[in-house]
Amino acid sequence: MEILTEDDEIAAILAEPVTGLDHLPLELRFMALGLDAPIPPKPPGRPRRLSVWQQIVVQIIWNETYYGRARYGRSSQRPELRGILKQIGRERAKNALPWRMAELSRKADQKGRYSSVEILPPDDLLPDIDKAVAAELGLPERMVRRIRSDPRMRPFRGTPPWTVRDFEREGWEAPQSPVPKAGAFSFQ
Repeated sequence: MEILTEDDEIAAILAEPVTGLDHLPLELRFMALGLDAPIPPKPPGRPRRLSVWQQIVVQIIWNETYYGRARYGRSSQRPELRGILKQIGRERAKNALPWRMAELSRKADQKGRYSSVEILPPDDLLPDIDKAVAAELGLPERMVRRIRSDPRMRPFRGTPPWTVRDFEREGWEAPQSPVPKAGAFSFQ
């Protein structure tokens, strides 16, 4: 008769399948028993370093999050125009006569049909946006903040929607033709 130590007995018990759940991963076994899955520990040491491509992706996601939280400001839409536009919609549904539609359209044009809405920067602080992006990507907040403030990532930031660009301020001008005019070069 062979004498088993305590470690051998435990190994023999663990080697035999007890239930039909032993082939499942640990997380699924815990869920089947109605328990919370154990949270794996964080790896020790410094967080991994991201490649340049991964840093660009983090910067783009940060931009989308930041610009997506923009606020709407004042609108230039006139409240008296709303009633006329609703009336146009009702008349269209009834297949109104063309002269009636033209009359309502003329009224709307006189009031000023075009409007714009001012876009303002978000009220959220930058660290709050860093925290949201870090949680979404599973990265430390410090790494997201470092990527956001990295001057090498400037080309990937884009222009915020609330910034008025020069061509918008001056009005749209026709771009200069890249083809040189005749006689611009002399071949002598």
